[in-house]
Amino acid sequence: MKNKNFLPGGNSLEGRQFALSLDEALKYADTDLSKAAIMRATVNKNALQSFDFSKNIDPFIFKNGVYTVQPGKQSQILTESIQAIEHVF
Repeated sequence: MKNKNFLPGGNSLEGRQFALSLDEALKYADTDLSKAAIMRATVNKNALQSFDFSKNIDPFIFKNGVYTVQPGKQSQILTESIQAIEHVF
């Protein structure tokens, strides 16, 4: 929150996944009790085309699909496109 970036660290994965709704993020959090918080990121819409989108990753949870932001160039685009980050759960 302090640096307004999604940076890997600790036991986290290198890539970042983003649900398209709070309900879907909460469903995922119920499957992995190690998740302590849910953050909402608002990004420039044109940045989305740079990220990996799938409707095949956990489709029973992410019914609308999920975006994955990989380390490197995609993470840089994410950082540059963030308009707001807020703690929602």
